[in-house]
Amino acid sequence: VPLTWDERALLRTLKIPGLRSVDELEEPTLRGDIRRAIEIGVPLAHPVATARWVDLRPGRAPAAVPRMFVGASAARWVEGCERATLIVITIGEPLMTQVAALADDEVTDAYHLDAVGSVLVESAADAVDRDVGNAIRRAGYEPTARRSPGYGDWPLSVQPLILDWCGASRIGVRCTDEHILVPAKSITAVIGWRPRRRATT
Repeated sequence: VPLTWDERALLRTLKIPGLRSVDELEEPTLRGDIRRAIEIGVPLAHPVATARWVDLRPGRAPAAVPRMFVGASAARWVEGCERATLIVITIGEPLMTQVAALADDEVTDAYHLDAVGSVLVESAADAVDRDVGNAIRRAGYEPTARRSPGYGDWPLSVQPLILDWCGASRIGVRCTDEHILVPAKSITAVIGWRPRRRATT
């Protein structure tokens, strides 16, 4: 996945709204701390993803589908979709390993670096979202927005099913017994394929 960077997104994540660049921060110490976190974190991120579509049509859906889309909100999200693409994205272990190394003695630096990781994985997810959406449109469908387990009543307990379906071990992603993704800066998501509406005359 291409590595892209958005300083405005980082500032929003750090709850510093209204600025476009770290250089606009008036406090030199804070400006230097955040700039250092960017310089350390970006080279440590190696965004990769794996995705696989699943047929949702009656009689064609695999046995795992009813267990993947449990909960009313998840069912509504893919209602009317003929297919769905399940996605796993991660930036890998190194950045969070560095966060852990800083956590005991350099809490502020760890906090800023963790925020950099959050922005990087969301940026990677947005890039994959665009690619998957374009592929869905080329196939003659319209994509839904992306949605992840934990949103609404779609439980985190579906994480192992998504990881298995997508072959997430190939990119080094697993989950704990509590269904927390490892590496921490990883995302699972679904994008539905809705039939394109035909123009009426």
